[in-house]
Amino acid sequence: MSTKEKASRTLTKGRVGRPSKSVSEALDDTLLTLATQALRDANFGEISLDKLAARIGVSKPTIYRRFANRSALIEAMVEHEFSALLKVSAERETVSADAKFGAQSDPLDDLRDYAQALFDFSLRPSTANFVGFLHQEALLNPRIAQLRREWHVNVLNHLAESIRKVQASRRFAPSDPAALSTLLIDLMHTAISLYPLGFSQKDVLSGMTPVDYFQWRFSIFLTVASTRTN
Repeated sequence: MSTKEKASRTLTKGRVGRPSKSVSEALDDTLLTLATQALRDANFGEISLDKLAARIGVSKPTIYRRFANRSALIEAMVEHEFSALLKVSAERETVSADAKFGAQSDPLDDLRDYAQALFDFSLRPSTANFVGFLHQEALLNPRIAQLRREWHVNVLNHLAESIRKVQASRRFAPSDPAALSTLLIDLMHTAISLYPLGFSQKDVLSGMTPVDYFQWRFSIFLTVASTRTN
């Protein structure tokens, strides 16, 4: 039985002994994935641990052993979503490096891969809903506001570092990497912000496919980054 299967069985059957570290980690991952899915389906409305346990079909003790309260659950979900984004980015960079047969990766390819990961992550309606939900939560919960800022700063810092590497290769003009990072995020996310307003993916992407839309937006960024100076 795989680790994920053991975690799923623990969720549905209840606790049987003390789970191993790997099963416990898989259990947390499975639980947070199910919680995010359930809350997305409920449009991130009122959250209570009791209702969540009933919705995803697990016992209340299973929830309460891991999350002491509503705020603890939300904090874990924020960290889980950001970890998922970093994992996607790392997987893209690994594939990119493997494709070069061990050669040093191209910094522009790495930047494009990370921007693609950000775009794919943001394209999910659940992400837009979750970000909107966090905005509301942050108004009342300082810890959530801090996590949201950390998430944004981490994304910006990763982009800025990738942009510096491209600038070092002399394919981007000298410019402020932080400003370019903000521009790239805006280009990737502007249309995605329409999701909460009820627009369809076709409308959000101006009738383009996700691939064509990303390439169009990234080409705009490349034009600016190649010509802009401080």
